[in-house]
Amino acid sequence: MRSKTRRSLAVAAVAITAMLALSGCGVGASAAAHVAGQPVLTRDVDLLSQITCTDLESSRAPVGTNTRPVSLIRGQAVQSLIDADVADMMARKRGTSFDRTQLAQTMAQVDNALPQLPAADRQPARALIERLVRASLEIQQIGHDALVAQGQANPDAQSAAAKGQQLQRAYEKKIDIQVDPRYATAKSATGDQLSVPVSSFARHGAASQPTQLWTIQLPASQRCG
Repeated sequence: MRSKTRRSLAVAAVAITAMLALSGCGVGASAAAHVAGQPVLTRDVDLLSQITCTDLESSRAPVGTNTRPVSLIRGQAVQSLIDADVADMMARKRGTSFDRTQLAQTMAQVDNALPQLPAADRQPARALIERLVRASLEIQQIGHDALVAQGQANPDAQSAAAKGQQLQRAYEKKIDIQVDPRYATAKSATGDQLSVPVSSFARHGAASQPTQLWTIQLPASQRCG
């Protein structure tokens, strides 16, 4: 079991949200997506993917039990960054704040794990993770406020987060979100895939959670963990 000083970077960064609300076309080479005209930078996707891969490599899980395709990790990174941008937009529009104490506590855990990354990447990684954690807390607060407005006196954090994500999905349908079709795991807001896998091997790879048996057959450069 990992000690607290090696707590997962991905827990803070990637597991924030996992829903998709994307449509693909017309994005520039330096952007993986656009959210209401605001770019999701490819360099941020690359860094978040690196953080996730570093976490998987340091997890000490038996070989072949926690391996993921790089393409899936990059697609999830795009999704997380899009969700963060949408959360910020919602929070600004509603005048919603967030729990700064919880942010500080989470970032203290992240600081203990940052030495897993190369020295040059630590500060950019910290800033990126803080952005994602803040967005998660904003969505939780938005959900909390909505439940209180509906008459719930003291909604728990899980219920608040679920309500916030529900409102986020609805908000995403009202704004223009475009994603580079190279990110094969992306789906449009209606759930349509951007490309259709043909071969059996491709169909396994296109699954939301490809099997370990399929993943370990990938070249080493195309998988993490």
